[in-house]
Amino acid sequence: MLIKLIQFLKLIKPAKFVYFKMHKKFTRFFWANSWGAKWHNERDENDFELFAECVSGNVKHDNFSEIIEIGCGAGNFINILSKKIENCKKFIGIDINKKQIQKNIEKYQGRKYVDFVYADIEDYICKAKLGDNILFTSQNTLDYLTQDRLEFIFELIYKTFDQVEIAVSTHKKHANLKSSALNEAHNFTNYHHNYLLLFKNAHYNVRSIDFDLMKGMVVIFASKN
Repeated sequence: MLIKLIQFLKLIKPAKFVYFKMHKKFTRFFWANSWGAKWHNERDENDFELFAECVSGNVKHDNFSEIIEIGCGAGNFINILSKKIENCKKFIGIDINKKQIQKNIEKYQGRKYVDFVYADIEDYICKAKLGDNILFTSQNTLDYLTQDRLEFIFELIYKTFDQVEIAVSTHKKHANLKSSALNEAHNFTNYHHNYLLLFKNAHYNVRSIDFDLMKGMVVIFASKN
């Protein structure tokens, strides 16, 4: 019933703000519970390794003050990446699943430079005392955010940090600067965002690197300068 109500609200333009708020609550409800944790825990370890290899080998430099993963789940990726980029001493996994974050803190307590925080990324950017040279990464998580919310996050990051780079994994067929489509609804909670175009519209410099040819995946790198 809740899903049908939100889908109906999406069709009514004056109710766009209401839809945005309800979608955010529904997304939090899913990912902050056991369903979201199960999805993360069942993922292929090789996916994290390939993504980490692509990110570490293609960032503009490796002298970041912090490297932050948006939607870290069980912490596999940020832990792997911390072993590949040696010059950064602060790797932070952000997630809205409080229980999973607590598990991650216990699991990785021996990892000196890896930390985990329970927060929405927008709140974390505004409240945390971060450096001015940040790398943000995300694998699949941003597909579950609405276009409006993504545009807000990209603008917030752009205006907050002097030096910033973002690395996002996506399907190659959805990364297309020739298309004017910014997203394609996959189902109620999930979107196929055209990250290349979204980043370009937000004034980032963009490039695309293949990282999993078998699955047709690419990493979109967006940098402020």
